[in-house]
Amino acid sequence: MLFRPSRHLLRSRILRVAILIFIVWTLLEASYIHRNLSANEPLAPRRASTEKVFIAGLPWNNEIILRTHLINQIRDVVHALGISNVFISIYENGSYDGTKDALRDLHRELDELGVRTKFVLDETSHEDIVKARPTTPQEGWIKIQQTGFEKFDIHQGDYALRRIHYLAQLRNKALEPLVELGKKGEKFDRVLFLNDVVFSADDVLNLLQTKDGKYAAACSLDFESPPAFYDTFALRDSEGYPALMQTWPFFRSAASRDAAMVNDPVPVRSCWNGIVAMPASPFYSPTTRLRFRGVPDTLAAHHIEGSECCLIHADNPLSSSLGVWINPNVRVGYCHADLHKPEKAKFKLDWDVFKGLCQMNYDAVHPAGGDTWIGLMRVAVGLWENRLRRWVTWGEVVSRKVAREVGTWEREGHSEAGKMCLVDEMHVIEPHGWLHV
Repeated sequence: MLFRPSRHLLRSRILRVAILIFIVWTLLEASYIHRNLSANEPLAPRRASTEKVFIAGLPWNNEIILRTHLINQIRDVVHALGISNVFISIYENGSYDGTKDALRDLHRELDELGVRTKFVLDETSHEDIVKARPTTPQEGWIKIQQTGFEKFDIHQGDYALRRIHYLAQLRNKALEPLVELGKKGEKFDRVLFLNDVVFSADDVLNLLQTKDGKYAAACSLDFESPPAFYDTFALRDSEGYPALMQTWPFFRSAASRDAAMVNDPVPVRSCWNGIVAMPASPFYSPTTRLRFRGVPDTLAAHHIEGSECCLIHADNPLSSSLGVWINPNVRVGYCHADLHKPEKAKFKLDWDVFKGLCQMNYDAVHPAGGDTWIGLMRVAVGLWENRLRRWVTWGEVVSRKVAREVGTWEREGHSEAGKMCLVDEMHVIEPHGWLHV
C-alpha cells in the first residue's frame, strides 16, 4: 500500500514551500531595487549656472548650529553660486541664546565677501508677544476655550497668537527684499529657503538642478533620526495623502512610491523638508502675488490648521503645470538642542558633541564609497511594511473629523484651496516656543 502523507504533514510542506518562495521572491525583488537605487545615486553636480538666487532663512535659537555648521555652509553656497548671483535675507526675532551674535558674525563675513544681504534682528520675543495679547479679536489671534495652559501664561478666554499665522508673517518679511528689488527692476530666478539643517554646497546645486530646473518647487529629504525623515507636517504625496511611513519608501500613492524606489525625483503635492527651491516669478506676479499664509481664523476656530509650507504649494499657480518634487538624492540632517526651553536651561551641551551628532545624522544618509544610503535589508523591510500599511489602512487626504468641520465651515460661505494641508490641530505661541491646544 502506497504511503500517503497526513494532512498535517502536507500542510507543513506547503507552508515550508510558501515560506521559501516568499523569502526568495523578497530577496530577488529587494536586490533588484537596491541595484536601481545604487545606480541612481547622485553624480557630482554640474557647475552652477548664472541664475540669480534669493536665499531666505528664519533662524531662531540656532546659535549652536550656526557656529558649528550653517555659517560655513552658507559661505560655501555663496562661492558655489557666485557672489554676484546671490542675495541673502535673514529675519530673526527674539532668540534666547546667542543667535544674534552668530548672525552678526555671518553678516560680517558676507559683507567682507561682497555679498548683498539684509539681516533683520528683531528683539521681540515670544514672551513679549504673549504679554501684548489683544483683548478683542484680531487677525491671527484665537480665543482659548479650555484650561490647562496657565503655566504658559495662557488662560481660558485669553487670545493666543496662532503659530502658523505668525510663521507665515515672518517668512513674508524675509521675502520683502525680493519684492523691493523687483520693483526696482532687479529680479531673481530662484528663491532658496534654508532651514537649520546640515547640508553641503553640492546638495544645494543638486536641488536647484532638479529636473533641469523645471519645477514649481523642489525639496530635499530631511533626517533627524535616520532612516526616518523629519518633516511630516508639510509633506503630501502625489495624491495629497500624508506620508504613509517615515522610512523608505515613505508614500502611499503609486507615483510617489515608484519614483522613490529608483531615486528619481518624487512627484508630490507639497513638501518642505529642510531645503526648498522655487522659481521666483510667482512672488513677483501682480495677479498671483504668492505669499505664505495660514488658514483663515474662522476655520482655525474649528480646531483646524494647515502648514504655511504646504499652503504655499496649494496657492502657487505653477504647482499644477510644473509640479512639486522631492529630490531623494538631496538629503540633509537635522538636530535640535532646544536649549532655550526653561526645563533645559541648566543643561550644557558640549558644542563638539552637538556638531558630531548633527554630522552623524547627515553622514548616516551619505555613506562612503558611493553605495546607496538604503541597505538591502532596509529595502526588504520597507517594501513589506509599506504594503502591509496600504493593505490594512484606508487612505484619507484629510480625516473624517477635519472633512466634517471643513464642510460646516464651507456651508457658511467660505472656501479653502489647500484642503490637503488640513489637520485636526491648533498651534499657538507660548513664551518659549509654541504648543498644541
